[in-house]
Amino acid sequence: DYRQAWKVEHKLSDILLLTICAVISGAEGWEDIEDFGETHPDVLK
Repeated sequence: DYRQAWKVEHKLSDILLLTICAVISGAEGWEDIEDFGETHPDVLK
């Protein structure tokens, strides 16, 4: 939200990239995507 920049922790493009990478790696749901994000924090940097 551009009005509340202080609430933004990650860019939308980073979240989309993480989601795409997780799905390509076999993630089948939100919990799998979350697990992928926790085990691959470098994707969000």
